[in-house]
Amino acid sequence: MPVLPKYQLKQLFESGDLITQATLGDLIDASYNSILVGGTNILLNSVTTSSGTTITINAEVPLNGGYLAKITDVDTGYGIAERVSTNYGDIGDKAVDLSNSLVASIVYGATGASSFAAGQQTIASGTYSTVGGGRNSTASGAYSSVGGGIGNSAGGEKSTVSGGANNTASEYQSTVGGGQTNTASGYQSTVGGGQTNIASGYQSTVGGGQTNTTSGFSSTVGGGYGNTASGGASVVTGGRVNVATADFSSILGGAYNNTSTFVNSHIIGSNITSNRINTTFVQNLSITTIPTASAGLPSGSVWSNGGVLNIV
Repeated sequence: MPVLPKYQLKQLFESGDLITQATLGDLIDASYNSILVGGTNILLNSVTTSSGTTITINAEVPLNGGYLAKITDVDTGYGIAERVSTNYGDIGDKAVDLSNSLVASIVYGATGASSFAAGQQTIASGTYSTVGGGRNSTASGAYSSVGGGIGNSAGGEKSTVSGGANNTASEYQSTVGGGQTNTASGYQSTVGGGQTNIASGYQSTVGGGQTNTTSGFSSTVGGGYGNTASGGASVVTGGRVNVATADFSSILGGAYNNTSTFVNSHIIGSNITSNRINTTFVQNLSITTIPTASAGLPSGSVWSNGGVLNIV
């Protein structure tokens, strides 16, 4: 007998009703379900509401005109059952492919083992790689990921492109956060965003801006336009067309500055070129507060002796 819903059971035991074998049977069937107790999965095809309305439940969820189903090519994964097989590459082992390809192809889709692909004409070919959406993007490195966008590529192992357009993360653990036409090609390098920026140095970073480059190891360009940090551990915080070529050198903004070959030189201002090591270069220096006595100052400190600068 079918299991009665609660509202119908209550109607069997209203005031004045006789308790019969049939009504007790209905109560027992509702209280004890041998299928459920036995541990077998239950598939609900329909539900009857308290008003007597029957709602049909469709256990299959349509996906882009088809249903998620097991697909076996060389390996076995899961994809849209009614997709055009000639528009996709062979599905990867245990991969999940929700992507949509409108053209003939042998590469589109989740072709890497345990990979995931969504979006239009995307490729997740690396082992455990992911393309979350977007269009014409590729995650080919092992454990690589592309979040979305268009024309992005994560080719390095464990590399990431979060989004944007035509960005590339090609080295191990390299990252592009977004923007357009940015490249993180150095080991563990990062481009946060912006446009046409390149982080090619080992563990180098370009925060944003346009047409900036970090090619030195652990070098950094914060932003701006046309800046280059090519010295090891060199820094350009921003500005325009600044070049920190010497190791451990820095340029604090401005424009058209160059640390040349002088290690540990630093520039504050514009149109300045370093000419010796271990030196900070400024255009003009104004000290608003200066000690008027040398007592207690460490060696090398500057103090004013009646308007005349002295060094301890």
